Amino acid sequence: GTMDVACMSEGDKAKVEIRAWLKPSLGDCLLHFGVFEKPQSRQWTSATHIKSVQWPSDLTKVDEKACRMKLQKMEGGIHGIDLTVTAHAEKEDAETLIEPDIGGLGFVLKTMHGDTWIKPTDGGDATVRFSSKGRWKGPWAQVADKIVEQETTWNQMSLKRRYENCLDFVEQWEKNSQGLQMRRLASWTTLVQVDSSKAV
Repeated sequence: GTMDVACMSEGDKAKVEIRAWLKPSLGDCLLHFGVFEKPQSRQWTSATHIKSVQWPSDLTKVDEKACRMKLQKMEGGIHGIDLTVTAHAEKEDAETLIEPDIGGLGFVLKTMHGDTWIKPTDGGDATVRFSSKGRWKGPWAQVADKIVEQETTWNQMSLKRRYENCLDFVEQWEKNSQGLQMRRLASWTTLVQVDSSKAV
């Protein structure tokens, strides 16, 4: 399945829309999540400690870091949740930004019945950041966001992993660019060759 999370300003507040297109065989699913209190936070905080969001009535605390809430059925086989977040105005250059009062969410999905966990393809937690302050606003802004996200929130990342991420960015861009292609990069195994001969 696929998921999409959007954060948009609505007057003096922000609206967060979470949408999931999941296989019907999974049944009802829960969003198992934590809140990033600041834009660059790495640690989850339990939603029960966050008063700036109107949480649904079925919010359940798991521990001091995580909570769960059920994805609601919508039209067309979509499941989702809408959240309202308090926000404030900040100046950046000549632009006024409406900044949500939380930095973002980290999450995975869990089936309501059974013990199936649904995670991103890399096996980690999905993360979304809501702040637009300091973000690249030119072409390929989404790629820039992904690079900054990985560089600032991942604990360790090897040169090989960075290169593989670059290949993934290129592939994703090509899929969404209506036939345009970037110059193909060589795979890591063809780029780096290990000389196994003994040093003299």
